[in-house]
Amino acid sequence: MVDGNGWALLTSGDAVDSEGQITRKYPWQPDRPAIVTCYLTDAEWRLKDLKGHHTVYNLPTEKATYRRRAYGEVLERLDLMVDYLPVVHVPNTIPDAGEHWGRPIFAGVLQALDELSATDTDSAASSATTGAPVVAVSGARMPVNRTTGQPEPVILRAGSVVQLADGGSMEGGV
Repeated sequence: MVDGNGWALLTSGDAVDSEGQITRKYPWQPDRPAIVTCYLTDAEWRLKDLKGHHTVYNLPTEKATYRRRAYGEVLERLDLMVDYLPVVHVPNTIPDAGEHWGRPIFAGVLQALDELSATDTDSAASSATTGAPVVAVSGARMPVNRTTGQPEPVILRAGSVVQLADGGSMEGGV
């Protein structure tokens, strides 16, 4: 909630820290004050009102039509009193038969999150190959597993050093 000047009003559990940030203690994390809270705004804009530099990233608040709850509360910067983005799944189910039908309303969001996660994983895998070049060692004996008699795999990490025998070399070329 904000006052008439747009300043945030403190609610139960809120405090102002030494840097002037509002912190809040949530019941699920009472020993660690959070500086994050989630807000709900439900608004619509008419395309003809979006002119010039306005995009979906900087919609003009003065042109918005805000939705209201049944009892009249305007859904603009409504403090959800949580520090995470809640996701609630209500399946399309016929109660008596228990059969699922249709597609959940947030299926598209889940697909986007799944793709974002996959992209992040792909980026990490790509970075791993970039940061761990192929290394060939000549003139050195690799450690041997005493049980199997087979060479032990050499694990190379950032900062790894492979000692070569006298006269050994590592030459690279493209």
